[in-house]
Amino acid sequence: MKYIFFDLDGTLLDSEKEISSSTVDYLKELSSRGIVLAISSGRDVASILPILRQAGLEDVMDVIVANCGADVYDISSKTMRQHFYFSAEELKEILKRYSSFEGVSVLFHNPDKLFASSWQPMVDVFSSANGFVGWHDPTKEDFVESARVEILYPSEKRDDLLAPFFSLVPEGVRGMDSDTFIFELIREENSKAGGIRLFVEERGDSLEDVMCIGDGENDLEMLEACGKGVAMKNAKDIVKKRADDVTDYDNDHEGVLKYLKKIYG
Repeated sequence: MKYIFFDLDGTLLDSEKEISSSTVDYLKELSSRGIVLAISSGRDVASILPILRQAGLEDVMDVIVANCGADVYDISSKTMRQHFYFSAEELKEILKRYSSFEGVSVLFHNPDKLFASSWQPMVDVFSSANGFVGWHDPTKEDFVESARVEILYPSEKRDDLLAPFFSLVPEGVRGMDSDTFIFELIREENSKAGGIRLFVEERGDSLEDVMCIGDGENDLEMLEACGKGVAMKNAKDIVKKRADDVTDYDNDHEGVLKYLKKIYG
Protein backbone atom coordinates (compact mmCIF):
# COMPACT_ATOMS: atom_id res chain seq x y z
CA MET A 1 0.00 0.00 0.00
CA LYS A 2 1.26 3.47 -0.92
CA TYR A 3 -0.80 5.25 1.73
CA ILE A 4 -1.88 4.61 5.31
CA PHE A 5 -4.64 6.76 6.82
CA PHE A 6 -5.19 6.64 10.58
CA ASP A 7 -8.17 7.58 12.66
CA LEU A 8 -7.12 9.26 15.92
CA ASP A 9 -9.41 8.64 18.89
CA GLY A 10 -9.61 4.96 19.72
CA THR A 11 -7.02 4.15 17.07
CA LEU A 12 -3.71 6.02 17.00
CA LEU A 13 -4.45 7.66 20.37
CA ASP A 14 -4.70 5.60 23.55
CA SER A 15 -7.23 6.31 26.30
CA GLU A 16 -4.96 9.08 27.63
CA LYS A 17 -5.03 10.73 24.20
CA GLU A 18 -1.36 9.98 23.60
CA ILE A 19 0.68 8.17 20.96
CA SER A 20 3.42 5.88 22.28
CA SER A 21 7.01 6.77 21.50
CA SER A 22 7.50 3.33 19.94
CA THR A 23 4.61 3.98 17.56
CA VAL A 24 6.03 7.40 16.66
CA ASP A 25 9.46 5.91 15.90
CA TYR A 26 7.96 3.21 13.71
CA LEU A 27 5.80 5.66 11.77
CA LYS A 28 8.90 7.71 11.06
CA GLU A 29 10.57 4.55 9.74
CA LEU A 30 7.62 3.78 7.45
CA SER A 31 7.69 7.35 6.16
CA SER A 32 11.40 6.99 5.38
CA ARG A 33 10.51 3.94 3.27
CA GLY A 34 8.30 6.16 1.09
CA ILE A 35 4.90 5.26 2.51
CA VAL A 36 2.59 8.28 2.68
CA LEU A 37 1.10 8.60 6.17
CA ALA A 38 -1.99 10.65 6.95
CA ILE A 39 -4.77 11.31 9.45
CA SER A 40 -8.48 10.82 8.78
CA SER A 41 -10.52 11.99 11.76
CA GLY A 42 -13.83 13.40 12.86
CA ARG A 43 -11.88 16.05 14.74
CA ASP A 44 -11.23 19.58 13.52
CA VAL A 45 -7.80 20.44 12.11
CA ALA A 46 -7.24 22.85 15.01
CA SER A 47 -7.38 20.00 17.50
CA ILE A 48 -5.33 17.57 15.39
CA LEU A 49 -2.24 19.69 14.67
CA PRO A 50 -1.24 20.13 18.36
CA ILE A 51 -1.42 16.36 18.85
CA LEU A 52 0.88 15.76 15.89
CA ARG A 53 3.31 18.48 17.03
CA GLN A 54 3.51 17.09 20.54
CA ALA A 55 4.15 13.58 19.25
CA GLY A 56 6.74 14.78 16.73
CA LEU A 57 4.65 13.64 13.77
CA GLU A 58 3.79 16.93 12.08
CA ASP A 59 6.59 16.47 9.54
CA VAL A 60 5.77 12.76 9.13
CA MET A 61 2.09 13.05 8.21
CA ASP A 62 1.34 14.43 4.75
CA VAL A 63 -2.32 15.37 5.01
CA ILE A 64 -5.20 15.61 7.45
CA VAL A 65 -8.71 14.62 6.41
CA ALA A 66 -10.72 16.32 9.15
CA ASN A 67 -14.35 16.81 10.17
CA CYS A 68 -15.24 13.47 8.54
CA GLY A 69 -14.08 14.60 5.11
CA ALA A 70 -15.41 18.16 5.13
CA ASP A 71 -11.85 19.50 5.39
CA VAL A 72 -8.69 18.28 3.64
CA TYR A 73 -5.58 20.01 4.99
CA ASP A 74 -2.21 19.67 3.25
CA ILE A 75 0.32 19.92 6.07
CA SER A 76 3.38 20.90 4.02
CA SER A 77 1.68 23.69 2.06
CA LYS A 78 -0.70 24.64 4.93
CA THR A 79 -3.60 24.77 2.48
CA MET A 80 -7.18 23.77 3.27
CA ARG A 81 -9.94 22.54 1.00
CA GLN A 82 -13.48 22.64 2.38
CA HIS A 83 -16.51 20.68 1.24
CA PHE A 84 -20.26 20.59 1.93
CA TYR A 85 -20.59 22.63 5.10
CA PHE A 86 -23.87 23.16 6.95
CA SER A 87 -25.27 26.60 6.18
CA ALA A 88 -26.26 28.91 9.03
CA GLU A 89 -29.92 28.16 8.29
CA GLU A 90 -29.31 24.41 8.48
CA LEU A 91 -27.53 24.87 11.78
CA LYS A 92 -30.52 26.78 13.13
CA GLU A 93 -32.79 23.89 12.18
CA ILE A 94 -30.50 21.39 13.89
CA LEU A 95 -30.42 23.52 17.02
CA LYS A 96 -34.21 23.65 16.98
CA ARG A 97 -34.48 19.86 16.73
CA TYR A 98 -31.91 18.82 19.33
CA SER A 99 -31.29 21.55 21.91
CA SER A 100 -34.51 20.94 23.88
CA PHE A 101 -33.33 17.59 25.29
CA GLU A 102 -32.42 17.85 28.97
CA GLY A 103 -28.69 17.60 29.61
CA VAL A 104 -27.88 17.76 25.90
CA SER A 105 -25.62 20.34 24.26
CA VAL A 106 -25.40 21.01 20.52
CA LEU A 107 -21.89 22.09 19.45
CA PHE A 108 -20.39 23.42 16.22
CA HIS A 109 -17.31 25.39 15.24
CA ASN A 110 -16.79 28.63 13.40
CA PRO A 111 -13.22 29.63 12.48
CA ASP A 112 -12.65 31.48 15.76
CA LYS A 113 -15.50 30.38 18.00
CA LEU A 114 -17.09 27.32 19.54
CA PHE A 115 -20.87 27.55 19.75
CA ALA A 116 -22.82 25.47 22.26
CA SER A 117 -26.55 25.43 22.97
CA SER A 118 -25.87 24.91 26.70
CA TRP A 119 -23.01 24.25 29.07
CA GLN A 120 -21.84 20.94 30.45
CA PRO A 121 -18.32 19.94 31.54
CA MET A 122 -17.41 18.39 28.16
CA VAL A 123 -18.04 21.74 26.46
CA ASP A 124 -14.98 23.15 28.22
CA VAL A 125 -12.97 20.08 27.19
CA PHE A 126 -13.97 20.54 23.54
CA SER A 127 -13.22 24.25 23.70
CA SER A 128 -9.72 23.70 25.06
CA ALA A 129 -8.94 20.82 22.68
CA ASN A 130 -9.77 22.96 19.67
CA GLY A 131 -7.87 26.03 20.83
CA PHE A 132 -10.89 28.15 21.65
CA VAL A 133 -11.36 30.39 24.67
CA GLY A 134 -14.69 29.52 26.23
CA TRP A 135 -17.87 29.04 24.22
CA HIS A 136 -20.61 31.16 22.65
CA ASP A 137 -24.40 30.98 22.77
CA PRO A 138 -25.89 30.58 19.25
CA THR A 139 -29.14 32.22 20.40
CA LYS A 140 -27.29 35.41 21.28
CA GLU A 141 -24.57 35.69 18.63
CA ASP A 142 -24.45 35.37 14.86
CA PHE A 143 -22.70 32.38 13.33
CA VAL A 144 -21.75 31.18 9.86
CA GLU A 145 -21.51 27.79 8.14
CA SER A 146 -19.85 24.86 9.90
CA ALA A 147 -18.41 21.50 8.87
CA ARG A 148 -20.26 19.29 11.36
CA VAL A 149 -22.37 19.24 14.50
CA GLU A 150 -21.65 17.29 17.67
CA ILE A 151 -24.44 16.56 20.12
CA LEU A 152 -23.13 15.85 23.60
CA TYR A 153 -25.34 13.88 25.95
CA PRO A 154 -25.04 12.09 29.32
CA SER A 155 -23.67 8.61 28.64
CA GLU A 156 -26.09 7.09 31.16
CA LYS A 157 -28.98 8.25 28.94
CA ARG A 158 -27.52 6.68 25.80
CA ASP A 159 -30.17 3.97 25.41
CA ASP A 160 -32.98 6.49 25.80
CA LEU A 161 -31.59 9.16 23.49
CA LEU A 162 -30.09 7.44 20.44
CA ALA A 163 -33.41 6.37 18.87
CA PRO A 164 -34.97 9.87 19.08
CA PHE A 165 -31.70 11.42 17.88
CA PHE A 166 -31.69 9.26 14.75
CA SER A 167 -35.38 10.00 14.14
CA LEU A 168 -34.67 13.75 14.08
CA VAL A 169 -31.83 13.65 11.53
CA PRO A 170 -32.76 16.13 8.76
CA GLU A 171 -33.00 15.06 5.14
CA GLY A 172 -29.63 15.13 3.40
CA VAL A 173 -27.79 14.70 6.70
CA ARG A 174 -26.10 11.64 8.17
CA GLY A 175 -26.35 10.92 11.90
CA MET A 176 -23.62 8.83 13.53
CA ASP A 177 -23.22 7.22 16.92
CA SER A 178 -19.64 8.43 17.33
CA ASP A 179 -18.97 7.76 21.00
CA THR A 180 -20.71 6.82 24.23
CA PHE A 181 -21.61 10.49 24.71
CA ILE A 182 -21.44 12.02 21.20
CA PHE A 183 -23.98 11.92 18.38
CA GLU A 184 -22.54 13.44 15.22
CA LEU A 185 -24.16 15.08 12.20
CA ILE A 186 -22.50 15.69 8.83
CA ARG A 187 -23.81 16.39 5.34
CA GLU A 188 -24.48 13.18 3.39
CA GLU A 189 -22.00 14.27 0.73
CA ASN A 190 -19.14 14.14 3.23
CA SER A 191 -17.23 11.10 4.41
CA LYS A 192 -13.69 10.23 5.37
CA ALA A 193 -13.53 8.09 2.22
CA GLY A 194 -14.41 11.09 0.08
CA GLY A 195 -11.65 13.22 1.58
CA ILE A 196 -9.10 10.45 1.15
CA ARG A 197 -10.20 9.90 -2.45
CA LEU A 198 -9.69 13.58 -3.26
CA PHE A 199 -6.14 13.50 -1.91
CA VAL A 200 -4.94 10.29 -3.57
CA GLU A 201 -6.62 10.84 -6.96
CA GLU A 202 -4.88 14.19 -7.30
CA ARG A 203 -1.66 12.19 -7.10
CA GLY A 204 -2.70 9.73 -9.79
CA ASP A 205 -3.61 6.95 -7.40
CA SER A 206 -6.84 5.38 -6.18
CA LEU A 207 -8.42 4.15 -2.96
CA GLU A 208 -7.09 0.69 -3.83
CA ASP A 209 -3.64 2.05 -2.93
CA VAL A 210 -4.78 2.97 0.60
CA MET A 211 -4.79 1.12 3.90
CA CYS A 212 -6.92 2.76 6.57
CA ILE A 213 -7.25 1.96 10.26
CA GLY A 214 -10.16 3.01 12.48
CA ASP A 215 -12.57 2.04 15.21
CA GLY A 216 -15.80 4.05 14.95
CA GLU A 217 -18.93 4.20 12.86
CA ASN A 218 -17.65 7.32 11.10
CA ASP A 219 -14.79 5.10 9.84
CA LEU A 220 -17.07 2.58 8.12
CA GLU A 221 -17.08 4.19 4.67
CA MET A 222 -13.31 4.50 4.49
CA LEU A 223 -12.80 0.96 5.82
CA GLU A 224 -15.03 -0.40 3.05
CA ALA A 225 -13.86 1.91 0.27
CA CYS A 226 -10.09 1.67 0.71
CA GLY A 227 -7.94 -1.16 -0.61
CA LYS A 228 -7.52 -2.50 2.91
CA GLY A 229 -9.71 -1.49 5.83
CA VAL A 230 -8.46 -2.45 9.29
CA ALA A 231 -10.59 -2.22 12.42
CA MET A 232 -9.09 -1.89 15.88
CA LYS A 233 -9.62 -4.68 18.40
CA ASN A 234 -11.52 -2.12 20.50
CA ALA A 235 -13.83 -1.20 17.60
CA LYS A 236 -17.56 -1.77 17.70
CA ASP A 237 -18.72 -5.13 16.35
CA ILE A 238 -20.38 -3.50 13.33
CA VAL A 239 -17.03 -1.94 12.39
CA LYS A 240 -15.11 -5.20 12.80
CA LYS A 241 -17.61 -7.10 10.66
CA ARG A 242 -17.27 -4.70 7.76
CA ALA A 243 -13.47 -4.38 7.87
CA ASP A 244 -11.00 -6.53 5.94
CA ASP A 245 -8.92 -7.24 9.03
CA VAL A 246 -8.84 -6.58 12.80
CA THR A 247 -5.81 -5.76 14.94
CA ASP A 248 -4.74 -8.24 17.59
CA TYR A 249 -4.36 -5.50 20.21
CA ASP A 250 -6.43 -2.47 21.20
CA ASN A 251 -5.47 1.21 21.23
CA ASP A 252 -4.19 0.98 24.83
CA HIS A 253 -1.75 -1.78 23.91
CA GLU A 254 -0.17 -0.32 20.75
CA GLY A 255 -2.59 -2.05 18.44
CA VAL A 256 -1.60 0.09 15.44
CA LEU A 257 2.13 -0.43 15.97
CA LYS A 258 1.90 -4.20 16.41
CA TYR A 259 -0.38 -4.59 13.39
CA LEU A 260 1.88 -2.55 11.11
CA LYS A 261 4.96 -4.42 12.27
CA LYS A 262 3.22 -7.67 11.42
CA ILE A 263 2.51 -6.36 7.91
CA TYR A 264 5.68 -4.38 7.14
CA GLY A 265 8.26 -5.99 9.39
